Amino acid sequence: MRGVSTFPFKTEITKELPNMEGLLPSRPMQIGNDVWIGRRATIMPGVTVGDGAVIGTGSIVTKDVKPYEVVAGNPAKHIRFRFPREQIDQLLAIRWWEWSDQKIQTEQPSFHGPVGNFIERHLGQVSGCSSVGHSATAD
Repeated sequence: MRGVSTFPFKTEITKELPNMEGLLPSRPMQIGNDVWIGRRATIMPGVTVGDGAVIGTGSIVTKDVKPYEVVAGNPAKHIRFRFPREQIDQLLAIRWWEWSDQKIQTEQPSFHGPVGNFIERHLGQVSGCSSVGHSATAD
């Protein structure tokens, strides 16, 4: 929107096809795994949404969303994290979204219980990982 007018002269008067360059930033957005995006939410260009995040219905997301963070509003603001920091780190280490469809189907009942039980059951299967998280993701 760098022109003198916002009126679409090219399409309305001269019937030219519009040049989309410069209308919106060309930075791609990145959406993580297992993200829930509410109806009519808008995620702006260049925003990264972390794994396991939740974006409330109708939210306008203008800033990055951390893994397992819940945001809502216009502009979207931090509401809470879905889990404590240690559990977030452990879930990110497990990376269950990279499992085969067969393994997910077999393990499906464990997805519906307490997150602590899921972590206990699966964290030991992650090579080189203990019950202590590997990085700080939630502030």
